[in-house]
Amino acid sequence: MQRPVFVFGVSGATWEIIDDLLAQGRLPNLQRLQAEGCRATLLSVRVRGDEHYRPQVAWATMATGCSPQRHGITRYYHTADDLREPSLWRMFERQGERVGVYGWPLDWPPGETDGFIVPSHWARDAQTWPPELAAIKALDREQQDTEREHGRRFSPARPLRLARTLARFGVRAPTMGLLARTVLQAAATRDAEQRALLLRHAKIELSADIFTHLCTRYRPGFRSFHTFLVDFVCHRYWRYFEPQRFPATDPQLVARFGDAVAEAYVHTDRILGRLLTELPPHAVVAVASEHGMAAEPVSAELGGWRYLIRGARLVELVGLEADVVPCPVARWVALRARADRALPPQTAERVRGIIVAETGLPLFQVHEHGADEVVVKFNLDAAVARYRTGDIESLSVCFGQRRVPFTHIGRRLGRARSAMHDERGILVLHGDGIRRGARLPDCRLVDVAPTLLQAAGLPVPTGLDGSVLDVFERRTDARNACAAA
Repeated sequence: MQRPVFVFGVSGATWEIIDDLLAQGRLPNLQRLQAEGCRATLLSVRVRGDEHYRPQVAWATMATGCSPQRHGITRYYHTADDLREPSLWRMFERQGERVGVYGWPLDWPPGETDGFIVPSHWARDAQTWPPELAAIKALDREQQDTEREHGRRFSPARPLRLARTLARFGVRAPTMGLLARTVLQAAATRDAEQRALLLRHAKIELSADIFTHLCTRYRPGFRSFHTFLVDFVCHRYWRYFEPQRFPATDPQLVARFGDAVAEAYVHTDRILGRLLTELPPHAVVAVASEHGMAAEPVSAELGGWRYLIRGARLVELVGLEADVVPCPVARWVALRARADRALPPQTAERVRGIIVAETGLPLFQVHEHGADEVVVKFNLDAAVARYRTGDIESLSVCFGQRRVPFTHIGRRLGRARSAMHDERGILVLHGDGIRRGARLPDCRLVDVAPTLLQAAGLPVPTGLDGSVLDVFERRTDARNACAAA
C-alpha cells in the first residue's frame, strides 16, 4: 500500500536548541513525533571550496538523493532550471501521485504539475502553479521590494485590500485579524528588528492557512511545507539569545528580544501541530533542516549592520532601467530582462564598472547566470582595511562621471547577523512502519529521498548517492508488537 508523505522543512533547526525546549515542554508536537518515531542529526553538505553550508545546495541534495556535483545546484543563485536530477515531487509524479510543494528552495520556476507549487522567497518573480496562486506570491514580492528599494515602513493598505483574495485562498478569519494587527503594529514602529519579527511570525500563519487550503483542494500524495522563520530569527537575534557571547549587546534589547529564538521554534511547533491534524491516515512525516545554526560572535557582515541592494537604483545608475528588472533574492539581486526583451549584453560589464571611490575596488561581485540573468552581491571584503573599520555608510560609489553615496544603492536593514549555518541539522521520521523511539547515527542529506520513497511504498531509483536509512520496523518487531497488544 502506498503511503502519503509530508515533509515539514525547518531551515536552520538544530538539536542544541530543540533539546532544551523539549526539556521545558515547549515543543509538544515535535516531542510526540520523536517519541513515536526516529530522530537523527542530519549532516549538511557544501560544495568544495565554499566555506558556507548553502541552503540552496542542501535542499537540492535532500530532494534528489544525489550529491551537488550530480544534481547541479552548486551556487547560491542556481534555480530549478539548473537541476539535473529529478526532485522528490517529480519522482512521486512519475508514480501517478499528486504533489503539493510550498516554499521548497528549489522550486522556481515552478513548472506544471498535477497539484500545486508555491515557490520560496528566492523566486525571481510571482510565478506559481497553478498560475492563479500568483496573487499570493505577489504580496511577498511586493513587500521585499518595499523594504529594499524605498525604505518605507510596512504599509497596511496593500494586504488589507487583498483580504478578499486571501480569503479565497483559505486564509481564516483569526489569521486575517492577526495580519491586520501585525501590519498596523509594523507600520507604527520605527524599530526595524521589531518590525521584521512581527511580519515573519504573521507570514508563517498566513502560509500555513494557504497550504492547508491547497492540500484540502488537491489531496497530494506528497506534500511539503517549508519555513525560514527559525533560520531568519537565529541569524538576526542570536546575540540576544546568548548575550554573554556578544558583550556589546544592549541589555534593553536583550530584555526585549531574549526569547525571540526560542519563540521562533515554539511558533514553528504550533504550525507543525496544525498541519499534522490535516494529514490523511497512515501518512509518513519527516521534519528536517538542511543545516543547523551556531553563534557567529564576529560577523562577516561589516559595520554592525545588514545592507541590502537597492536594485531599482542600481539599474538606474548604470542606465539599464528601461531594459532590466531587478529581482530581490535574499541578500542579492538578480537582474533580468523585461518581458519580451533580451538581457542587454553589456549588463554585467556595466555593473562591474561601479567602483568604490575610496578604495578603487568594484562594489559588486557579478555572476553571469547563463544568458537570462546577471546576479550581483556586495563585494565588501573585511580584508580591505577601509571596509574593516565598519564605516560603510560614509563610502561613495562611482559609475563613469557620476558619483553617489553608498546609501543611494545600499540600504541598512537591521543589525549584522549573529549566527551562521553549521553542519548539524535535524531529522525526525514518524508514521506507519517507522520504528518507535529510535535514535539513529548521524545521517546524510542524500539518504532522505530514498528513505521517503521507501516509506511511501514507491520504487527507489537505482544509482542514487543516498541509501535507505534503517528506520523501518522489522517483521519480527511488528509480530512482537501485535502479540503484546
